[in-house]
Amino acid sequence: MKDKPIHVEVMLDSGDILIGETMVSWDDRREQRNLRVIVDVWDPRRRVSGSIASEDFIRAPDGSFIGE
Repeated sequence: MKDKPIHVEVMLDSGDILIGETMVSWDDRREQRNLRVIVDVWDPRRRVSGSIASEDFIRAPDGSFIGE
């Protein structure tokens, strides 16, 4: 869903759980052509919030990646 984060819990072999968040929005709201996808993973047991991994990319309507 555009502009609404999607959360998933991922259980590791150790039994620990990580949270994954994916957010999709327009890269340029005026143009409304390419989508920016942001993915973030964190450990909910940590008292101080901090990403374990975070990445973003831009996807064009034809399925290609912008800047690749």
